[in-house]
Amino acid sequence: MTFEISGEIFAAHRCILACRSTVFKGLLSSGSMKEGTNTAAGVVRIDDMEARVFRPLLRFIYSDSVPENMEEEEDDVMWQHLLVAADRYGLLRLRLICEQKLCTYISTTTVQRFLR
Repeated sequence: MTFEISGEIFAAHRCILACRSTVFKGLLSSGSMKEGTNTAAGVVRIDDMEARVFRPLLRFIYSDSVPENMEEEEDDVMWQHLLVAADRYGLLRLRLICEQKLCTYISTTTVQRFLR
């Protein structure tokens, strides 16, 4: 299947998504995420997520790991967005990884930013 997020196109296999995420499995089997339901030409459009978040989410679904360079290139905000996406799609292991990474960013000076 094909996703469009922030103008970028991502291809994924329905069976992989369904095997790795009970949320995707439910959405795919209920018909609420059938290709072509949100846009024309068989593309599922996700409007409330950035492509830079969907990319590592999809990578995790396929490889069960997050990109190694994410730690160097991305900041705590990226981990926050990825945590929300992991929770949304029922990816418990990814959620735990994000929580662990975010714990390293929390201090008395940054806690207010995390609570927003």
